Amino acid sequence: MRNFAILCTAAALCFAACRKEQQPHHPPAPAAKGLYVLNEGLFNMNNSSLTLYDLETGIAQTDFFELTNGRKLGDTGNDMGTYGSKLYIVTTGSSQLEVLDKKTGKSVAQVPLFEGSRARQPRALAFHNGYVFVACFDGKVLALDTLQFELKYLGQAGQNPDGMVLANHKLYVSNSGGLNFPAYDSTVSVFDPQTLTELRRITVGTNPGAIAADAYGDVYVVSRGNYSNIPSGITVIDSQTDLPKLRLNTEALQLYVFGDTAWITWIDYAGSMQSRIALMDVRSKHIVNPQFITDGTQPETVYGLHVDRSRGWVFVADARSFIHTGQVHVYNLSGKRQLSFTTGMNPSRMISW
Repeated sequence: MRNFAILCTAAALCFAACRKEQQPHHPPAPAAKGLYVLNEGLFNMNNSSLTLYDLETGIAQTDFFELTNGRKLGDTGNDMGTYGSKLYIVTTGSSQLEVLDKKTGKSVAQVPLFEGSRARQPRALAFHNGYVFVACFDGKVLALDTLQFELKYLGQAGQNPDGMVLANHKLYVSNSGGLNFPAYDSTVSVFDPQTLTELRRITVGTNPGAIAADAYGDVYVVSRGNYSNIPSGITVIDSQTDLPKLRLNTEALQLYVFGDTAWITWIDYAGSMQSRIALMDVRSKHIVNPQFITDGTQPETVYGLHVDRSRGWVFVADARSFIHTGQVHVYNLSGKRQLSFTTGMNPSRMISW
């Protein structure tokens, strides 16, 4: 009960500190310069949503997808990416690939991802050479063409793929084994993206999830451990040799690479439940800033991050208590909060233009 009271108080303070938002009427207008926020929602509640924040007017359209398309987005929106003129979203619970016009947000195609009647449960997206790659919790990696969205190649990864990135003309897929708790997987599958032939598997650490690449050919894999006696860490893979070259024993749940900086987020699930954002220089592999936020405006639960360097803004998604609407806090590069706006439930992935 005490924790509940604390959560309510924090939520009230956050709300009071936020910019007053305007709720638009139908039909929603696209933004010339904006930010899409994918809100994961709650599993089996069919309440994923897509928020559009207009960077010029400061108006947040909390459920932009439903207002635009007249239907809900689906269950558990897990990843989002852009390729060409389209915006792609996968919903794990609904087992769908949703394809939207990037400018208008109107649905172009809705692709069911099933094997017979069994849902593949898509988790992650990547794009290369006219294909959208979808990593699914059933262990498969799919390659669909981006014109007709037809399945062209099918690859077999490890247990419960959970993240994906392209580097050095290869596709790296993190195999979490999350559905086999406590017997997690600990590998990364490496594929030829032209055929989806698995080239090799690399052992990294327990429960690998977030995966990203830098401009120098290194691939970063976050191993989340078992949230108990096996700690998290980061393995760096040399994409030339596909050998692990470094193990960083740092607390990590998510990792995002923007330029020469890796942004590492952490939530202390086993203790205080507090969040932290640390910065690592990808050239030296050293933590150069253990706490990005400098003004004391600590988000309740950091659940996603996006950096727009052209504007000097860092967008931090805050899932708060996981059962209420979330927020996105906008910081400058010095770690000082500029504004906040309300999103759907459990905001995570973000894309700006």
